[in-house]
Amino acid sequence: MAKGGKHAASHKKGGIDKRTLIYIIAAAVAFIAAVTAIILLTSGGTKKPDPQPEPEPIIEPEPQPEPEPEPEPEPEPEPEPEPEPEPEPEPEPEPEPVYTGPYNPLTGEPIDTDITNVRPYAVMINNHRYATPQDGIGKADILYEALAEGSITRFLAVFTDITAAEDVGPVRSSRPYYLDITRGLDAVYVHAGGSDDAYIAMKKANMTRVDGVNGGYEQGQLFYRDSVRKQKGLEHSLMLVTDKLVSYCQKQDYRLTHYADFAYNMTFADDSAPSTASATSIEITFRGTKTTSFKYDEETRLYTPTQFGAVMTDALDKSPLRFRNVITIFTRVYTYDSYGRLKTELSGKSGSGFFFSDGKFILINWSKENEDAPFVFTDDSGREIVFGRGKTYIAIVPTDGKVTHD
Repeated sequence: MAKGGKHAASHKKGGIDKRTLIYIIAAAVAFIAAVTAIILLTSGGTKKPDPQPEPEPIIEPEPQPEPEPEPEPEPEPEPEPEPEPEPEPEPEPEPEPVYTGPYNPLTGEPIDTDITNVRPYAVMINNHRYATPQDGIGKADILYEALAEGSITRFLAVFTDITAAEDVGPVRSSRPYYLDITRGLDAVYVHAGGSDDAYIAMKKANMTRVDGVNGGYEQGQLFYRDSVRKQKGLEHSLMLVTDKLVSYCQKQDYRLTHYADFAYNMTFADDSAPSTASATSIEITFRGTKTTSFKYDEETRLYTPTQFGAVMTDALDKSPLRFRNVITIFTRVYTYDSYGRLKTELSGKSGSGFFFSDGKFILINWSKENEDAPFVFTDDSGREIVFGRGKTYIAIVPTDGKVTHD
């Protein structure tokens, strides 16, 4: 017993006594209860919540490596600017075909048949007021006007193709200076009578001619009297039938072609303006009250004549006469017999004048070497003038006459 007590006393001294251990355990239990109560309170009661299924774990996608940015393409070098293309030259316009055919020797206009060697016809035409308007003069290539008696003029109408007019007239009598013009053209002369001097000159020159008064060519043949015109006077009524004239001359075996050495001295151009000096109106005073005036039309490039207060027309088709060229020449004109007949100096003479074409004009000089020579018209430098293609009017004006223009 004494040994046992010694052992108990020894245990108490080296460990925790029972009482103290109980206290410790009680305190631990109380602590655990307190903690449990707190947990229950904070979780909403004493009931243990149903176990929630564990949420499926969110699988974060593995971060993909950010794609490396594609390298920006290096800018293409700007192309060298192409040189401006040379403008293509505009194609040269096709040249108009050059006309190589024949020309009318008195107008310069193209024609179908070469008539250079064919003699023209020159017809004496009455220009008394009672004889107007005349037949066929619109078809003449050249129209000459000159004084016949007093202040009355006559025409010499020159045709390369006289049958282009069905009739021509009234036909009137001859004067020597009209013969000078006719001979210079080597033309077949048509007239109705004439002065004594004219008949002497025609016989001397052995002219090819057709006379409507003293030739026996009465009504129903080459000539006829127009009944309406006859009411104004017999001298204003004799008309020429052109196709019968041509066939008659052929039957008579008249020379109808030029002499071998004959040549026209007229040259032509499309643009014939002789200068820059304008002349769109012309007035020719022959003598007394007889005037012939012209108005220029820029659109047609032609001059239209007026006389006796009216535009000159062709009675066959009522069309006005029109001329591309107008020439006036001055010369001495004087009375030489008791009938008042005139002499007009042309052959072997020269003088001054005007040339009008394309609305312009120049001063000219004229000359006629002899009866058989053509007129020569030159500018102030001595060069022959160039006619515009088309018809020509030529006035033979006395030196006491007048030509004005503007």
